[in-house]
Amino acid sequence: MRAARPAVSAVRARRGGDGGGTRRAAAAAGLGLSVRLGAVTAALGAALPLLRTAYGAGDGDAGGTEVVVAYNLGALAALLGAGLLERRLGGRPAVSWLLAAFAVGCAGMAAAPAWWVLTVCALVTGAGFGGLILHANTFFGRDGGPRSVRLLNGLHAAFGAGAVAGPLVVGETGAVRELLWAAAALTLCCHPFREAACGERPRPEPPAPLPAGPAQSGAPPTRGTPRAPASRGPAPSAPAPSPRAAAAPARTGPLAACALVAFLYAGVEAGTGALEATHLAAVGYAPEDAARLPALFWGGLTVGRLLLPALAGRVGGAVLVLAALLTGAAALAAATSGAFAPAAYGLAGVCLAGAFPTLLAWSVTVLSDSARRISGVLLTANLAGSAALPYALALLTGPAPPAAVPLALAALALASAA
Repeated sequence: MRAARPAVSAVRARRGGDGGGTRRAAAAAGLGLSVRLGAVTAALGAALPLLRTAYGAGDGDAGGTEVVVAYNLGALAALLGAGLLERRLGGRPAVSWLLAAFAVGCAGMAAAPAWWVLTVCALVTGAGFGGLILHANTFFGRDGGPRSVRLLNGLHAAFGAGAVAGPLVVGETGAVRELLWAAAALTLCCHPFREAACGERPRPEPPAPLPAGPAQSGAPPTRGTPRAPASRGPAPSAPAPSPRAAAAPARTGPLAACALVAFLYAGVEAGTGALEATHLAAVGYAPEDAARLPALFWGGLTVGRLLLPALAGRVGGAVLVLAALLTGAAALAAATSGAFAPAAYGLAGVCLAGAFPTLLAWSVTVLSDSARRISGVLLTANLAGSAALPYALALLTGPAPPAAVPLALAALALASAA
């Protein structure tokens, strides 16, 4: 029996190595998936004029935006039902169904023979998007700490790269169907992500304080911890409150505050993406230029999320979030100058880039709760803000002068920081 131990050790070593390789493969697959999610999400809005022409749909009151609304509703429903889906099916089957929903939805939109079919397929695609975003953010942010900040910023940078590429491809080539077919096919290649992102590794419990009694034989005191004097007898102990009862009130308030910040920040990011072209056209830019220039904002988000991780280990998460929101508000306020507006929006993207991924990683680190639950709450709040606040901002700034758009966005960023 003893002769078999080296073989067992070798197997365990290989398993450890394979685990690291599996995690790296899953991270690579998750980044690639994030690029596709960003491309499809951003391309839907950019492709609306082309889709209306292709299907003979009139502008109507909604301007064809029911496709985008259906996509966002599907994503929100998936986030709200993700826990139930995983409890019913288990981790791997749930991720498999989400990947299938996104792939089938993209293929359905590419082949849709009628506008209503396109809208239904957008709902299915959005459901896959919402669930996959939750699993991807949980997988990249479940460790907490500076490393998770870097990983989450990389994940969101990949999403931003897709969000820049999707509208550019659609605007330059008109290849809406080809983009959707490619996204559907490539989504089926995410097997490593499905295998590794299904479960959550248990978070390590904080070390218990050393008892004020004699040290055990052969166990020296930890460095930096004074040696406790020997006790002459057992010390009376008061009944300790339940850890769950003590932790629940302490973390509910901070989690709600983080969710509010995520909700308001989503209005800033999604509102800028939705209203920037309207603002630029109102201050005199040609419609074609007004449609292309928002790529500067999405590009700024991508560049910022690639550069910001260098600060993750040097600056606290709360400071990073606050600085991102304040500098982003200043850049948005500068967009009231028509000549400087495109550059100001691009600068706002760079400044705001780290706000949400840093908030997510910092919340997982600070709050004593499940990373899956924290990600679910913050992503749900973020998506709810993305769906509700841009429409509210459009109603608020519609009858006002053009400068009201960047000023309202700046005010929302300041409210997020408050």
